[in-house]
Amino acid sequence: MRRAELTHGQAERLHLFLDLERLGLAQERYPKSIHSARRREAVKLGYSVNECRSDGLEVELTDLLAAYVQAVDEH
Repeated sequence: MRRAELTHGQAERLHLFLDLERLGLAQERYPKSIHSARRREAVKLGYSVNECRSDGLEVELTDLLAAYVQAVDEH
């Protein structure tokens, strides 16, 4: 918007598309032609869109924080 490449409405539309794309829902929410157009628009503006539909990363926070918790408990 700052570079006058998008109106506020276009920016909001793109934001929704990118959110749905990130969640893996865009393809089922848009007709094929609209989905393709939104992807092209996002790429043209320098945004990356999901190419692979992989599941999210699952991390056990307790394992990651164990050393920190131990250090805090010792002080």
